Amino acid sequence: MNNSSSFQTLTTNRLILRDLKPGDVADLVALRSDKRVNKYLDRPKNTTDNEAKVFIKKIQAGVNKGECFYWAVSLKNSDKLIGTICLWHIDKEKESAELGYEMHPDFQGKGLMQEAVSTIIDFSFIILKFKKIIAFISPANERSLRLLEKNNFCRDKSITDGYAGSNKEISFSLMASD
Repeated sequence: MNNSSSFQTLTTNRLILRDLKPGDVADLVALRSDKRVNKYLDRPKNTTDNEAKVFIKKIQAGVNKGECFYWAVSLKNSDKLIGTICLWHIDKEKESAELGYEMHPDFQGKGLMQEAVSTIIDFSFIILKFKKIIAFISPANERSLRLLEKNNFCRDKSITDGYAGSNKEISFSLMASD
């Protein structure tokens, strides 16, 4: 892993992947409180403004310490947070990280998360020099399953830590090509 790498704003054809900031509170509350987004996630179903503020500070601290990478997903013509994507549970010894993402339902089905995921994969392997990216999803989350498969992730039954150990989720991984 390239230890000198730090957080970077990234762009795609239609998106800006940027840092999470205090101005994102309302959009973050809307995203994290949406029952359609939470359908496959194991977290509290509602987020208050105060909880969102605390979450933003926690994420900013983690990013500043190099413990994670967390991007707010916005359309290029707007600063509105429409989703998030992150690399966390970074394992420097194994040169790996876990991928997480969520998109507000009003923006799903448009290929936007595909743009974000493929950009983060490139960032992970080219810039950070990771060897492996892991993802955990609910077996019922067909959209997420298709997204991972489209990006060449494969079911990985060898992963027993993380959420997959609870039998609530299935694990996938993507290896860097040499």
